[in-house]
Amino acid sequence: MDDLARNTGEKLGEIDALVYVTGDNTPDRSLKRLTPAIWDAMVSVNLNGAYYATHAVLPAMRQRGSGHLIYVASVSALVPDPSGAAYQAAKRGMLGLAHAIRFEEKENGIRTTVVCPGLVETEILAKRPVKPAPELLAKALQPIDVAEAIVAAAKMPQRATITELHLWPTLL
Repeated sequence: MDDLARNTGEKLGEIDALVYVTGDNTPDRSLKRLTPAIWDAMVSVNLNGAYYATHAVLPAMRQRGSGHLIYVASVSALVPDPSGAAYQAAKRGMLGLAHAIRFEEKENGIRTTVVCPGLVETEILAKRPVKPAPELLAKALQPIDVAEAIVAAAKMPQRATITELHLWPTLL
């Protein structure tokens, strides 16, 4: 992440915003099938990666006195659901990470937003133990819907922050 931040800064200039939108899940999500290795993998991608990316860009944002960290979590960060303990714990951890950063870094002009989408039709759905029915997928959010929510949060003036944005499919 440090190399990525440095290379991005060299090629594109200062990083004004970071959008962390990486996630993973597993079909072995129930506690009966969850192993320490699967737990570690879920937490590594869904939470640790957010921290490492943040750690890479935060010093320059502090120095500039501004920056916006946007994390895409999940409704699993808000309410219990069948996504599994490791996924839910990591996404709730991301929510806690974002709020802690906002609290600690607000005097440095750093803002955070967590976007918590409901069902989105992406490749992560292939990792579910039971695939969503076509009728359900027809009602799901599309990736562009999440992207538009991210852009809306990013366009807020420096004096305002959307701290959490809950994005649900209208028909679910």
